[in-house]
Amino acid sequence: MLRWIALALALALTAGCNGGGGGGISPPPPGLPANPAPAALAGDLAAVSYAGGVLRIDMGGIGGAAGFATFAEQIGLKILNEAGNTDYLAFTHQEAPDAPAFLAFVAANDRGNLIALAAADRGLAGNHLGGGSYWSLTDLTAPAAGSFDYAGTYVGIVVPGSRATIAAGAPPGAELEPWLTEGRILLTGDFGSPRVVSGRIQDRVLRDLSGNAIDAIIVDDLDPMTPDDPIGTATLADLSLNSAMIDVTGEFLGQVAYAAAPGTGIGNYGGLFGGTGASDLAGVLWLTPIEGQPRIFEYGAFNLPRCDLQTGVVGSDISPLCIVP
Repeated sequence: MLRWIALALALALTAGCNGGGGGGISPPPPGLPANPAPAALAGDLAAVSYAGGVLRIDMGGIGGAAGFATFAEQIGLKILNEAGNTDYLAFTHQEAPDAPAFLAFVAANDRGNLIALAAADRGLAGNHLGGGSYWSLTDLTAPAAGSFDYAGTYVGIVVPGSRATIAAGAPPGAELEPWLTEGRILLTGDFGSPRVVSGRIQDRVLRDLSGNAIDAIIVDDLDPMTPDDPIGTATLADLSLNSAMIDVTGEFLGQVAYAAAPGTGIGNYGGLFGGTGASDLAGVLWLTPIEGQPRIFEYGAFNLPRCDLQTGVVGSDISPLCIVP
């Protein structure tokens, strides 16, 4: 399993309406770059910047007159890989004690060529805000041919909304917080003709923000005459990242499905290759992560090295999904 560290994080949410996920993007505020991700992945994230460890986001009008909010890093909530090194930095923002709180994860990489991030709130009254972004910091030099694997950790922010709760053992305040998924991800980029990418996410674990595994949830069906039975979440379905074309810039956009039903889409994923020889790959996704629960959403991010370029890296820092000669 991936190593996890978390400190109890107080996220006070209100019961008021705070917009709707995927409801369209407003023009970005002056001075903050527009989200370069396609609309299918950007969601409500209109504009974003991440530089010098400072994350600024415009999502659904947060930030008041400034038009964007500066998120605060949460050291105790970062996600580590098997070797204990940081893969994802965590950030939060809250307008006021009685306002919705937001959680974001940012993934950089050792070569400093790609950034990916996802952000979302808990979701209230049938509405939520969420989205993702990615961009390149250097030019891409794509291989002329060949097939390459990219693997590592994956993290997602789960938006349960106000109708879904942890069935048992929830720590104080958990009903006000978003949830997390973490797992392992493998993508294969084929630079032949046609140029395509595909992959999977596996070993997914659902957690609260104290790091506890969530083995079951209860979703209110809004019918007072019928009981709401627990839904098992100890084992989450593996995901298929269906084959997608890689364009001339190294960017791609494809469909997410459950691995057991790859023909039925439950969301989208996308990203881009970066570095010399497409040394790295980063991107984001959104989906409905729990089977039979179309009102629970997930916004995830990944930033992965090419497996064959991991030779010489400390062995425990290489993803178990990499097959390195």
